[in-house]
Amino acid sequence: MNARHMGIEFDAAYKINKTLTVEGMLSLGDWIWTSRDTARVLDDQANVIAKKYFDAKGVKVGDAAQITAAASVRYEPIKRLYFKPQFNYFGKNYADFDPTLLDGANAGRQSWQMPDYWLLDFHAGYGFMVGKKVKFDVRASVFNVFDAMYITDATNNGITTFGSNFDATSASVYVGMGRRFTTSLTITY
Repeated sequence: MNARHMGIEFDAAYKINKTLTVEGMLSLGDWIWTSRDTARVLDDQANVIAKKYFDAKGVKVGDAAQITAAASVRYEPIKRLYFKPQFNYFGKNYADFDPTLLDGANAGRQSWQMPDYWLLDFHAGYGFMVGKKVKFDVRASVFNVFDAMYITDATNNGITTFGSNFDATSASVYVGMGRRFTTSLTITY
């Protein structure tokens, strides 16, 4: 299938002073399918055994948020020690779909748009030298600080659902991960 992907992205960081940096990112997309065609089902010998018309023209491309944004503030109160809260937003995310279901009354039917969501992550780290050649970096992160419930992916009319309504009641969904923690130690010599 053919698709048209248009959009604009912006990414910036501004160092206010030695201890404070503000960072931001914005991505605005408009992604749509531009195809209507006939799918051909082949057997093992490449013989056409069935044909199925579909019309996905104008349907939003699913499986990725078309609007994403992030904003963070990096604070370094003393040299090599930093704290960085980061806000992340995901919107205009459509369910993936089986194009062969887009025929008859469902030709060109829009996929279910999942609810927008935002997450807050928190990062911190400290780097120090041992001698003149060995550098240690200790980092820790908390992802999804508020333990938000959100849907990251969905498939319209999935095999685990009943009906084909192209909405939340007929979508198979993948719930995002809850609050989690990571730590790391990097040694450079």
